[in-house]
Amino acid sequence: MPSIDPALNCIDTGGAICHHGVLEHVRWAWSPGISRDFVFWSRCFARLGPERTVVLQRQISVYNHFGPLIRVRKRVLGVALSWDIRNRYVAKGYVLAASFRRQLPAWLPGAR
Repeated sequence: MPSIDPALNCIDTGGAICHHGVLEHVRWAWSPGISRDFVFWSRCFARLGPERTVVLQRQISVYNHFGPLIRVRKRVLGVALSWDIRNRYVAKGYVLAASFRRQLPAWLPGAR
């Protein structure tokens, strides 16, 4: 069950759905040291209460699946590269290549 205390609430924005009418009473706010998601959903829960809250043990949104899997932002030979990887196989290959590169001996050119 969600909590009124933001420090106890671990709800990501992509993990909750709420009627838009709650925005007349609850606003997105910043709180140092605690994620804004936690603060917002704690305030929504405080407003709605447990009697108007349903917790489901299944996926209800795919919020995090709409963007790219990996965003690559690098400078190569002074040129800024910006690449959004959306294919899971290409993303896996990129991660494997990057992890392999980090394990190369320091004496190889380009190795860190």
